[in-house]
Amino acid sequence: MNVEERPKIAIDAREMLDWATGIGKYVHNLLDRLPELDPTIDYYFLRNGRPIDNFKTRTPNAQFVVSPEYADDQWEQGFVPSFLQSHEIDLFHSPRSGFVAFWPPGRPYVVTLHDLIPLLFPEKYSSEWIQRIRDRVPDYLARAEKIITVSYSVKKDVQSLIPVEEDKFQVIHQGIEAHYGPVAEEVARPRLRERFKLEGNYIFYIGGFSFRKNVTGLVKAYSILPEHLRQGYRLVIGGYRTDDFDEVVRCVEELGLQERVLFTGRCSEVDIPCLYSGAALFVYPSLYEGFGLPPLEAMACRTPVITSDRGSLPEIAGKGALMVNPCDHRQLSEAMARVLTDEGLRRALIEKGLAVVSQFSWDRNARETLEVYRAVLGKLRT
Repeated sequence: MNVEERPKIAIDAREMLDWATGIGKYVHNLLDRLPELDPTIDYYFLRNGRPIDNFKTRTPNAQFVVSPEYADDQWEQGFVPSFLQSHEIDLFHSPRSGFVAFWPPGRPYVVTLHDLIPLLFPEKYSSEWIQRIRDRVPDYLARAEKIITVSYSVKKDVQSLIPVEEDKFQVIHQGIEAHYGPVAEEVARPRLRERFKLEGNYIFYIGGFSFRKNVTGLVKAYSILPEHLRQGYRLVIGGYRTDDFDEVVRCVEELGLQERVLFTGRCSEVDIPCLYSGAALFVYPSLYEGFGLPPLEAMACRTPVITSDRGSLPEIAGKGALMVNPCDHRQLSEAMARVLTDEGLRRALIEKGLAVVSQFSWDRNARETLEVYRAVLGKLRT
């Protein structure tokens, strides 16, 4: 790389339209901040056939590059290497746990690993997909200049499954959007009534319906709450219908809870803070998270949180949440009853949650990511 030239960094921006996922939020917040942090770097945000009309770069050192639409593996093995080479890109960043094809892009690259879920739950994935990961990921990571993990838990998972040098890793936590904060009752309640026909007290969950989210476990725990608590608090389950949603619905029907469980469907970024703020309790009984944003979002809205003692959640939620074994429905149910009936515990969880949330920032995430870029670019110059 010519020392006199401005560094050029390209970033895979395919996920940034998907606000329903943690990776989508990660990519959006990263791209929103990086160009302003260092105007001496030229950024190219790469899209696969889908332009972005509602996101404008604020600085002249960033531009979107929209390719013709390809299948993911064709885009990764064809368009990306060609673009990086023809534009003499100095560094490429894949912020979405690697390529679908796990194919080195032909130029120096950094990868963000959000998790290695298929290797941790191989029984839930096809043998062909698992073998593809096992065949390609070790070499893909070995060739990376740096591996960013979103938690120490993910770093530990990677090291237990794949031999990677310690000095390749950099742990950079995610952050919380500014609009996650307490919404006044006189604002939240009318919106919840209008959008979801939701009245009264409720327990809330949002975060997806894949097997590892353990939503059926939450429904079963709710079903064994004391009768007066079930009658006093509905269970509200947010999010659009994907993955194992039908299994959750069957569980609700088998337990005869149709009148006590409300499915909201897709929620907007305005709806979600209202749902958090209006809830008496947020429960997130995931079997595994690489990071886990929803508990932090709930804490930021001054809602007490119960979450799992698995994966990254103890690291991220810390003392701001009540931790339970997500596979023990009785323990989860008893924890829910405690928070709903013990005002002192509720207040303590709210105050501790706010202290935990203050440690996570998208600005900090972007600054630390930029430090990784600078370190790699400096190394490439020598």
